[in-house]
Amino acid sequence: RISGIFFGPAYRKDSSLRDVRERLAALPGKAGLLVRRLGEKPENLEAHNEDASFAIGSGFKLYVLGTLLKEGISWEKVFRLGAEDKSLPTGRLRDWPAGSPLTAHTLAAMMISESDNTASDALISALGRRTIEADLAALGHSDPGRLRPFLRTSEMFKLKSGTAAALEYLNLAGEEKYGFLSSLSKTPLSAEGFTKSPFGVDKIEWFASPADLCRLMAYFAAKKDAKALEILAMNPGLNIPRENLVYAGYKGGSEPGVLSMTWLLRNKKSEWFCLSASWNNEKDNLGQSEFTGLMQAALNALGK
Repeated sequence: RISGIFFGPAYRKDSSLRDVRERLAALPGKAGLLVRRLGEKPENLEAHNEDASFAIGSGFKLYVLGTLLKEGISWEKVFRLGAEDKSLPTGRLRDWPAGSPLTAHTLAAMMISESDNTASDALISALGRRTIEADLAALGHSDPGRLRPFLRTSEMFKLKSGTAAALEYLNLAGEEKYGFLSSLSKTPLSAEGFTKSPFGVDKIEWFASPADLCRLMAYFAAKKDAKALEILAMNPGLNIPRENLVYAGYKGGSEPGVLSMTWLLRNKKSEWFCLSASWNNEKDNLGQSEFTGLMQAALNALGK
């Protein structure tokens, strides 16, 4: 009797951006929000802790995509999937044979639309983590040092699978951390060992502020690279009110204690907007449905 059913996040139908900001600010832990009209004279429509640094989970993959553009890598360039690039889910590429030829476009599309961790690690290997780190300031990051070393997902999983390894890593000087990460390549990955509760949220992660992420989205809008914009729009994250919003590029990130969602939006008047929010809590897991409900309400308000 039922041919299909869909459950989406609950949200207040007539919420304003101000209401979203106030409710986000009341969440336990630490939260930040920026809703910005982009262009020559950017204008903040709503903001809360917009310059504060947050763990953003897979939101870091936006910086990998940005480096592809900054370095002028051809979308047709072919890379070989390395056995050392295979990471834990999410993603399907971990099951592909080592040596599989993959274009930059395919890796980027899987990294952004499916949050494929193996795709992102393969691109980090191809670009070089030092190259990504050197490009962070040009991509709008206000504190690139917070992302050094620029972790691969497999390294993050390994660091958060053992307290001893995490403590050793954190007690090392900056340059020594790079050598330690290289030595981790010999440590096997284990999904069972990865912590299911918040751990190292403020220390072992990828960090950016809502303002950083909006500057990055502004970079994509200004570059006007058709392929990059198409890749960003493959998975819009939530329901987009298409009556007024004609484009939606998106990347989110989540893990225990971390939620982050960022959109690049364009309306019928060809005005560009960025909506970025992050929520961290080092002590407790987060209510994902509550956070996504707030973001759906913000999208609906922008779509009016």
